Amino acid sequence: MPSLRTSILFITGAWLNLQAAAAGDEASDEARPHKHHKVHGGSASLGRTSTMTTTTTTTTPWITSIDAECLTVGKAASVRFQGASPGDKVKFERFCHNASFIHGFSTVGDDLRAKVTAKEEGILKLCYKRGNTKHSAEHTLFVEAKLASSPGSVTSISPTHVHKSGPTEISLKGPRKLGGKVCFAPSCDMCSQLYAGKDYPMVDIPGTVTFRKEDNMLSSIDPSFDGNEFKLCYQGPTNCDWAEQSSLKVRWDPYVRSITPTCVGANTTTKITFEGAWAGDKVQFAKDCSNVSEPAVELSGDSKFAIWHDRLAPEGLTLCYKSYEGPHVAPGITTEVRELGQIRLQVMNPSAEANVVETYGPRVIADDVATTIHLWGKWGSGFDGETVEGGNVCFSDESCSTCSQRGQALDIKVTSGRPGPMGSVVFKKAQDALDDASELYLCYKLPDSCDWIRQADDKTLRVVGVEQMPTLTAPNQISEISPRLVTVYAKTTISFKGAQLG
Repeated sequence: MPSLRTSILFITGAWLNLQAAAAGDEASDEARPHKHHKVHGGSASLGRTSTMTTTTTTTTPWITSIDAECLTVGKAASVRFQGASPGDKVKFERFCHNASFIHGFSTVGDDLRAKVTAKEEGILKLCYKRGNTKHSAEHTLFVEAKLASSPGSVTSISPTHVHKSGPTEISLKGPRKLGGKVCFAPSCDMCSQLYAGKDYPMVDIPGTVTFRKEDNMLSSIDPSFDGNEFKLCYQGPTNCDWAEQSSLKVRWDPYVRSITPTCVGANTTTKITFEGAWAGDKVQFAKDCSNVSEPAVELSGDSKFAIWHDRLAPEGLTLCYKSYEGPHVAPGITTEVRELGQIRLQVMNPSAEANVVETYGPRVIADDVATTIHLWGKWGSGFDGETVEGGNVCFSDESCSTCSQRGQALDIKVTSGRPGPMGSVVFKKAQDALDDASELYLCYKLPDSCDWIRQADDKTLRVVGVEQMPTLTAPNQISEISPRLVTVYAKTTISFKGAQLG
């Protein structure tokens, strides 16, 4: 039996080795649960060696908290891992002992957030890897993963025109479901923030809920979203996400925010979109709304097709608007015709045909040099059918998209008398609008019209460096033309012997 002194030496040696092992674990800065260490104790002078086995567990993982209690299965969520370091790896699983052998870890970013996705329903543990370590560990933190809410839980609501301030009782219909929650917001992604410190409205379906705009915190969280309509979002009793319900919305203080387009051609059919309007609203354009008791057109959605044929209105017409009146308007709300003077519609000459300018030249010009370009073709007609001379041309891309930019519209200098070109423009490529484009298309706009129309001539205008310009034409380069007899005002094809392409 060992002496008392021998036993004390043995225990002391083992304790020192345990301290060294623990210090080595702490220096690694890695949480390793249930890591087994063999500790050898004893002294050479004793003539024997004893072996002792112990288990060390990291009791203070570096991740102290997460800002999510619930995840939706199959839906990525941004979660903050307080105490983590950028580059750490995280995921949520039922068991973490296999986590080092499978893929799916997310990397913590500089903001200590990571995109994580729950793959199954239930209580999931946090599995993590410190930095670039190979082994994963299991954390004491966990989340609950639930199935997604259904977008068809609520199929209809009434009323949809609610009070801007004060309560409105709203009826919800749909498949029977008890104990859910509703949220009214511009976007259902905002619902988790909007009712801070307040209870979400609870509802049974079918059932009713009391809507109060002032109940949510939108005006203080993000005033830019505080418009005049909210979507209906629903969270089931066994879900943790918010699902938009069948495009259902409520609105208050209805109005039209904008129209597209703001300029239309007379005697042409144009689709006009009224942003903010709902089906059943009525609209009419007029010089003013003083004599409009009831707008003439009822919308079936947020847009309509219209033909403007009575007169031109280059100064613009104002919008007379009346919101829907009927069973979906809350009691106590009255609707009336409103003049939305900030919205103006110009009625201009119809857009030009695509063959007003049939050809032009020269076709090759030097970059950054003002060049006179001659135009040939036939003038188009205005609103009253009479010929309209002049207008503007623009050299742009195929869609004429840069023509509305400042400085791109070129006034045509009309040439009187025939034969000869219809007019000319002086063009110098503007680098800021056309970038590095070397081939440009000709676009044309009638005087007092809305749209730029690309002309049918598919041959482009080439813009080259001065050193690439073709040599000047010699006086005797064209040796013959045919025919030499042509009919006045009739388009004729003429061959030029000796001419080069372009």
